[in-house]
Amino acid sequence: MKKVFLTLCVLFFGLAALAQVPRAKMSNYITSCKDYDGAEVVHFGGLGAFLMKSAASLVSIEEPELRQVLPLIKGLRGFYLLDYSDCRECDQRKISRKLDRLLSRADLLMEVNDSGSAFQVFGTDTGTKIKDVVIYTPAECTVICCFGSIDTDALAMLMND
Repeated sequence: MKKVFLTLCVLFFGLAALAQVPRAKMSNYITSCKDYDGAEVVHFGGLGAFLMKSAASLVSIEEPELRQVLPLIKGLRGFYLLDYSDCRECDQRKISRKLDRLLSRADLLMEVNDSGSAFQVFGTDTGTKIKDVVIYTPAECTVICCFGSIDTDALAMLMND
C-alpha cells in the first residue's frame, strides 16, 4: 500500500512540476528574439520592477483607483514583453511555433476570444497565488511575461470592484 501511495505522489508532483511556466526558457527565448528583424523586446528585471512599483505607489496618492492595484503587483519580480508583429511572416511563424512549444506544458488559466482577437493566459495556480503569468496573443504576435507571484485574494477584490 505504501508503494502505491508513494508512486502516486511521485507521479502527481512530477506532473505538477511539468505544468509550470518554464521561466528560464521563456526569458532566454524572448531575449534571443531581439535578433529577428522587426522584433521588439522589453525587459524589466528586479530593479526595473522595483522602480515601476515605486512609481505606481507615488502615482496612487493622487489616483485612488490605482491604489487598488498595488497589492496585486507587489509580488512581481520581473517583466518581459515581446512584440514580433513587424517581423517577416516566416519569422512570425517560427517564433509562434517555438512559443507554442514552450507553453504547451504550462497551465492554461484562461483563454479569451473577443471579436476575432484571442489571447491566452498561462501560469501556475498554487491556490493562494498565481506564479509566473504569461499573456500570449498569437494573432497580434505579442507575449507578456510577468514573473513573480500575484495574490489571488487581491485579484478577487479587484475583480469585484
